[in-house]
Amino acid sequence: MSDQATFVTRVRSSIGQSVINLTRGSGPTIDYTSPPGDPGLFGPDAACWKVHSDSHR
Repeated sequence: MSDQATFVTRVRSSIGQSVINLTRGSGPTIDYTSPPGDPGLFGPDAACWKVHSDSHR
């Protein structure tokens, strides 16, 4: 691996680790893919679900 490629790899790794450090808190972890009791911004009964699920039009 060339010096430039090694440098780029180190910089990418450093930036990635910095982003991870910024977004991780010391509190409890939350599963954002399916938080309990949260239907999301547009729950399953929202009009947008009905409009986008109507594929016959």
